[in-house]
Amino acid sequence: MKKQPSKPTKPPKPGKPRGLALLISDLHISQGAFARLINVDPSYISHVLAGRKVPSLRRANMMATVLRVDLGTVSSSLPRKQR
Repeated sequence: MKKQPSKPTKPPKPGKPRGLALLISDLHISQGAFARLINVDPSYISHVLAGRKVPSLRRANMMATVLRVDLGTVSSSLPRKQR
């Protein structure tokens, strides 16, 4: 069976929050590589992406620096913490 080419993704609408996972994938690096860049365990990134942990201001700043976005973009891209 032939594999159909994937459809190009639409760019996000201005002002619409982008998921942290999408921001990481825009850098073309793995979540593990991203974790190493901000000096955390890869499982920490998994917990943040799942909404089980909320990064401290210091770590959110590190994420913003590595992702080359402002802190507000990182904050709005985080999933809401699950209770």
